[in-house]
Amino acid sequence: MLGTYQDIKNYQEALFDKYKKQDNTSEMAAVYDVETKRLNDVLDGYLTIKQHPDYYKGADVRAKNAEQTLKGLANHLLKLVQEINASTFNLARMNMMLHGVPIENQKLHIGDTLDKDWPSDEPTDFDGVLMNSPYSQKWSGDAGFLQDPRFSSYGVLAPKSKADFAFLLHGFYHLKHTGIMAIVLPHGVLFRGNAEQKIRKHLLEEGAIDTIIGLPANIFYNTSIPTTVIILKKNCTTKDVFFIDASKEFDKGKNQNVMTDEHIAKILAAYQDRQDIDKFAHLANFDEIVENDYNLNIPRYVDTFEEEPVIPLPDLADQLADTDKQIAETTAKLESMLTQLVGTNPDAQNELADFLAKW
Repeated sequence: MLGTYQDIKNYQEALFDKYKKQDNTSEMAAVYDVETKRLNDVLDGYLTIKQHPDYYKGADVRAKNAEQTLKGLANHLLKLVQEINASTFNLARMNMMLHGVPIENQKLHIGDTLDKDWPSDEPTDFDGVLMNSPYSQKWSGDAGFLQDPRFSSYGVLAPKSKADFAFLLHGFYHLKHTGIMAIVLPHGVLFRGNAEQKIRKHLLEEGAIDTIIGLPANIFYNTSIPTTVIILKKNCTTKDVFFIDASKEFDKGKNQNVMTDEHIAKILAAYQDRQDIDKFAHLANFDEIVENDYNLNIPRYVDTFEEEPVIPLPDLADQLADTDKQIAETTAKLESMLTQLVGTNPDAQNELADFLAKW
């Protein structure tokens, strides 16, 4: 990450303007050595972190949720940045220099996060992992990755056409046993089958998936689709999964929907309490998940269906009578109009007469 929160925000918006019409992928990582700072807007309101990685695509991730953690700490943070795009890499390095980031706190690398893990020559397991990876990004997915320690224990790889679970497992690999991870992904990761179902099953059997939060549509710059936040832990004592349907928690904006502090507070309170809330949250036990064949689609667990009010039979009869009356009035008007029609020639007149006779 680059400088203070405002620096990050300005940099990301500039990149988005530059690359919004292109298909450039930027994958970046940053490690923060933050003592006794809280990531409360993102995780559980009281998590103390010492190191924090953030993997993101170009201008996609907004650092707003970590604002209080990052403000004023630019010169005290170690920046580990991996960027696949050379021009964006150079922009990142230049931005650091312009904002006075000490050289000893800069560690930049050009490369693909998935194709080759980096850095690998030092400990990189973190107390907190935040990710907003490229949605359904293609990747090589070569069989050799089954020997990669990030993916080997799952027996399968994320599909070549959708690297969502590859990014998830990449971040999860770098999570400490006592850490907590949150990743934003498209809803497809919750229910798609084949290899992705096997990975989901493995994570669920480990008790690694702690919470699923469904977000509203159109809250990000580069996509209008609804997304989901998956929260993972390595030290869960149960296999329960807490589901929150926050898809309606937004204010309608001119170009984008907006989640206000009140919406976020509601989600955070539910996450902390971990109790069922009608049409909003549900704590599913592992047996329930197995019954659903490891499908984590939120509507399977949080019923938001609103029943239509029952109309009394006398009222329904009145509505039917009124509808019949309107039909009769409209038919009479149409018949009156038909009688005014005249054929433009004898054949047309005969055809019109046949039609009116049948009418």
